[in-house]
Amino acid sequence: MTDSIIKTENLKVAYGEHQVIHGIDLEVIEGEVTALIGPSGCGKSTLLQTLNLLIRSMSPNATLSGTITFSGKNILKGKMDALDLRKQIGMVFQKPNPFPKSIFENVAYGPRVHGYKKKKQLQEIVEQTLTDAYLWDEVKDRLHESALELSGGQQQRLCIARALATKPDVLLMDEPTSALDPVSTQGIEDLIQKLKEQYTVVMVTHQMEQAARISDTTAFLYMGQLIEVNDTTQLFFSPKRQQTEDYITGKFG
Repeated sequence: MTDSIIKTENLKVAYGEHQVIHGIDLEVIEGEVTALIGPSGCGKSTLLQTLNLLIRSMSPNATLSGTITFSGKNILKGKMDALDLRKQIGMVFQKPNPFPKSIFENVAYGPRVHGYKKKKQLQEIVEQTLTDAYLWDEVKDRLHESALELSGGQQQRLCIARALATKPDVLLMDEPTSALDPVSTQGIEDLIQKLKEQYTVVMVTHQMEQAARISDTTAFLYMGQLIEVNDTTQLFFSPKRQQTEDYITGKFG
């Protein structure tokens, strides 16, 4: 039996009077890659940003209702510390955004914030997470050089390593390959497949082919509503809803 690590029920998000997420019920299964697909403006990134409440920092005027259950707790209720929540549910953005610091300090930043101070401890975390992100061999002799000198693909893997350094349970990825060339995109896709051995991944993608290649479950959103969610193969080859079939076959989008 598979277990959900995140579950939303009747989740609604509005910016002022404009409602952008309409009562979404979604289960994210532990140890899987879940892809969120749909046309531009359908609410994919907004939904993703609600899962660790990042939306409250990025859009202070956003109002949320319903429930988001993470590891058995409704994170919309109570006063869960935002830093602690994002330690457990990390985020990787569309464009690589390394800090203007060294490669080492980019990865060590999160652990330092959460109390890791000993040099040896930080060195071990940096090496392990860069290894997990398949970047260690490329940068092990450059750790004290600026992260901004890395290629785009390397920068994105560095940002993934930075997110992994706090040992999250879930990794949220918002179109992580859209700013990359085909070779770097392939590298990130291969990495995501490896990551699901240790992490749960939720990924927004505008490429249906990418969702088909690397996700276990796919959710199709349209105009802020969850139209269909299913095993990826089932959703692409035997969609249950006409809207899903129309989107997949290119009739709109």
